[in-house]
Amino acid sequence: MTVANKGTTAIKMGTITLSNTTDYAIVTNTCPASGSTLAGGTSCTITLNFTPSSTGAKKGTVVINDSDPATPQLIGLNGTGTSNVSLSPTSVTFATTAVGVASAPTKITLTNNTGVSITLGNPAVTVTASFTVVAGTTTCTNSLVIAASGTCVVNVTFKPTKVGFASGTVSIADSDVTSPQSVALQGYGTAIKFTPPTLNFGTVTKGTQVSSTATITNVGTAPVFFTGAELSGTNSADFSVNYGDNAPCGNSAANPLLPGKTCQITVYFDPSKTGAEKASYKVFDNTVGSPQSLSLTGTGQ
Repeated sequence: MTVANKGTTAIKMGTITLSNTTDYAIVTNTCPASGSTLAGGTSCTITLNFTPSSTGAKKGTVVINDSDPATPQLIGLNGTGTSNVSLSPTSVTFATTAVGVASAPTKITLTNNTGVSITLGNPAVTVTASFTVVAGTTTCTNSLVIAASGTCVVNVTFKPTKVGFASGTVSIADSDVTSPQSVALQGYGTAIKFTPPTLNFGTVTKGTQVSSTATITNVGTAPVFFTGAELSGTNSADFSVNYGDNAPCGNSAANPLLPGKTCQITVYFDPSKTGAEKASYKVFDNTVGSPQSLSLTGTGQ
């Protein structure tokens, strides 16, 4: 940066300091020493170095004191510290998941780009409530040594404990100065649970109708009512439900599905072609994440 005296008379320089000496440092300074003067119409330069001590936004200020009436002059500094130990993805949003049910796992990959080996901590991975590390498929284990350019993975699931929004983090501790590295996690818990979560009708001869049942459970703490339902998807015409597009089990606003109670639906598959078919049965309701979906699959022959 350049400090210029745009006036015609000399100014007496004072101290030049940094408000943040942890992440910023003055490398060179051609300005006159404190007590000396900077002649009118002349300038001097200050060179700074940014060496973040950790990840994240880093702010600072260069404070220039002198005899000018506007002293001190302040120059704002902004920078962002990144890590050579990277996590991908950097954030995860899970699909809306029924309370008490574990979602499908999401894989997070750690890559060591430091150029040297790093050692994971003990514990290596920590995670906040409502989110769980799948131990059996997670390779970022306690005290693991990861060579330069090496990787390991953490598999995380979302198991909401209540209806509504949940957020948290998964963090990995290691020997790098930027430790721990973290990934933000979030998702919504819903009161509607389908059992099973998918209906697979298998292989069915064209023109033959088969059926299967699924159970809707209110796993929340408040009554849930349905405003309607629909079948959607490429092959939805080959599937049907005993309640059609009406509220399943008659659980409308006047007759809601109470906490802990269930509703059973019957789904039919009548393939009109050969090959794989799929659709979704969606229910519209007053709980978070509406509509909730039941996946339907089958194969015509």
